[in-house]
Amino acid sequence: WDTWSSPFWPLCTTVDQLLFFEAAYYELSQSRENALLQETGCSLPCRYREFKQVGSPKELDPNFFGFELSYAKTEIVEEKEILIYGIVSFVSEFGGALGLFLGFSFFSIWEIFLVIIVATFKGKKFKKKG
Repeated sequence: WDTWSSPFWPLCTTVDQLLFFEAAYYELSQSRENALLQETGCSLPCRYREFKQVGSPKELDPNFFGFELSYAKTEIVEEKEILIYGIVSFVSEFGGALGLFLGFSFFSIWEIFLVIIVATFKGKKFKKKG
C-alpha cells in the first residue's frame, strides 16, 4: 500500500518508536516552510500542484462526522508575469538605439529607397494613355 516510501527505511518495531515518529511528523507538519527547509535540509520541489479555496468555508454540524483539510504551508508567495515591454516599445527603442549609436534611422531607409527609385527611372519616358 505504501508505494512512495523507500523500502530501505527501517520499520517501527516498538510503540516508543511509533510515538517518536508521530511526534516528529506532527512537529514537521506544523512548521513554517523556511523552518522545515532548515530542519530537513531538503530543497523545494521543481514542480508542484497548487490548490485554492473557492468560496467561503461552510460550518459543519458538530454532531456529524467530517474531515479537516489543512494548508501545506503558512506562507504564500504568488508571482505573476506581466508584459511590460510591448512590440511598439521595442521597435521605438531599437530605432532610437540605431539612431543614437549608428546615426541610422528608419527614415534613412526610406530616403535610400527613394534615391534608388529616382536613379532607376531617371531619363526614362513613360507613355501616356489616351
